[in-house]
Amino acid sequence: MEQRTEPVKDPAVLKAVTHPLRMRLYGLLNTYGPSTASTLAGRVGEAVAKVSYHLHQLARFGFVAEAPELATDGRERWWQSVPGGIRWDDSAFPEGSEGRAISQAVKADTVRRFLTLLDTYQRDQEAWPPAWRDRAFSTNSRIRVTPDELDEFTTELLALFTKWGDRPVDESDDRQFVYLSAHAFPYVP
Repeated sequence: MEQRTEPVKDPAVLKAVTHPLRMRLYGLLNTYGPSTASTLAGRVGEAVAKVSYHLHQLARFGFVAEAPELATDGRERWWQSVPGGIRWDDSAFPEGSEGRAISQAVKADTVRRFLTLLDTYQRDQEAWPPAWRDRAFSTNSRIRVTPDELDEFTTELLALFTKWGDRPVDESDDRQFVYLSAHAFPYVP
């Protein structure tokens, strides 16, 4: 399967693929691999018909594809994510445009999701074994860089995320999913 390499530049596509349920379905396919709408519906707590509709919308824009080779009968439909992720750049959308507004709203939702996950962990951390609690961490830092150096830093950091994130999921081992978040932006101390 060919990897997506181009960022989204069409605001209609950005709006379609960044729908919260669609992003969640795409993330599940990236995490667990190919799946049926029925299995995904169970994971997200939605009706199969609704999940199927959203999978078709993701397929329409090239972010998921059917995997007919996995079907065991003519009624079963399997879906897989198209590698490359959902990427876009604010600069593709003029200031004040619908595309820029959608981009900023999705980024704000992403930050809220991170904060919710962190808050949930902080509240429920005693439920995790000490081996996990002792290794969980949060940190922040600052660096002083030029725009080109920030590009270099970002490339190195994303390569590290990719190295660890691309490992196959094997639910029979003792690995757990660990949420990672990174933000880099200029500020005045």
